[in-house]
Amino acid sequence: MNVKVLPGLLMAALALAACSHPSPWKEYVYADQHFAVAFTAPPKAGKEMGPFLAEMNDGKTDLGVTAACNLPPGANPAQLVDSATERTRENGTVHDITAITLGQTAGRQMLVDQASGPTVTQRVFVKNGCLYLVFAASKDGPKSEAVTRFLDSFRFL
Repeated sequence: MNVKVLPGLLMAALALAACSHPSPWKEYVYADQHFAVAFTAPPKAGKEMGPFLAEMNDGKTDLGVTAACNLPPGANPAQLVDSATERTRENGTVHDITAITLGQTAGRQMLVDQASGPTVTQRVFVKNGCLYLVFAASKDGPKSEAVTRFLDSFRFL
C-alpha cells in the first residue's frame, strides 16, 4: 500500500465516525396543540395563565413555540397573522418581514432586534384553530445552525 494513501484513508474514516454520532436534536410532539418540534434538550412546557409554551433556553440559545388554541370560530387567519406581526413590535424592532408557507399554511417570518439580547427569528402561523409563534434566538446570530434547524423542525400534526 502506498504510504501517501494511508493519511487520506484515515481522514475518511474519522469523517465517517464523526457522522455516526447521534444527533442531540429530539422531536417533541404536542398533540393537544397540533404540532411537533425538535429541541436539543427537554423543553419546559405548559400553560401558565395564557397560551401554551414549549421553550428551551440554555443560556446561548432560546428556542420555543407559543400556541394559542382558543381562537374564535371563523377567525380570519390572515388578519390574525397581521395582528401577531404588529404585536411583535412591542418586543423590539421588527424587520425583514417575509411571507412563508409550511405545507399549505401561509405565515410570516420576521427578525426582531431586542433592546437586550440576540436578534430573534420568529415565524407566525394560524392553523387548526391555533395561532403559533415559533421563535429562535442564538448568541451566534439569526442565521446560526441551531436557529435554522429548530425553525425548520416545526411541523403541524
